[in-house]
Amino acid sequence: MISEIEFVALAKAGDELAVRDALTKDPSLASAKENEVSAILWSVYHGHPEIARILADTKKKVDIFEASALGDRHQLADILKSDRASVNSFSADGFTPLGLAAFFGHREIVQDLLSAGADPNIASKNPMGVIPLHSALANQRKEIARILVEGGSDVNTPSKEGWYPLHYVAHYGDRETADFLLMKGASPSQVNNIGETPAMEARKMGFTDLADILE
Repeated sequence: MISEIEFVALAKAGDELAVRDALTKDPSLASAKENEVSAILWSVYHGHPEIARILADTKKKVDIFEASALGDRHQLADILKSDRASVNSFSADGFTPLGLAAFFGHREIVQDLLSAGADPNIASKNPMGVIPLHSALANQRKEIARILVEGGSDVNTPSKEGWYPLHYVAHYGDRETADFLLMKGASPSQVNNIGETPAMEARKMGFTDLADILE
């Protein structure tokens, strides 16, 4: 019998055969945690959604953070029916359901959470201090970024590292989203914690045309 920590390590590594074998011997491992973060979330964080789905199917019932990270609309609906207040709660590692859904690109989950009252301007309770818009832009989820802004997300909110939404699009050279954010009132003059404006970030990354627009 392996420990929960050993099992989470298998999930992080994406070792499907070993995960399935361990679950056959001890199905309760589907609820394993490391640092209070579930094996399901660790699997998604490490790029193994297929492992996360195996764990979720074994576990049968997931929590709001797991449902949001997995994109499980059916389970999310069930959770919100019985515990609507959890829509603005925080996971063990400090993320909101909306932040997780935004980062992993689950458009329908983002829309469902917003409809249920999720606040798009709540920052994560961890060193990143990111709002869902930051999370969407950090993973280049353009459509979701637009949905969040239309849903009330502040385009001039910085992360704890001082990165504003325009810094993210400048980093990736995303002219289309930059134009959208500017149209929605994003200020190109803001600086991050190391004194760089979005234009400076764009120029550093080689996107001179975008840098010229942001200056």
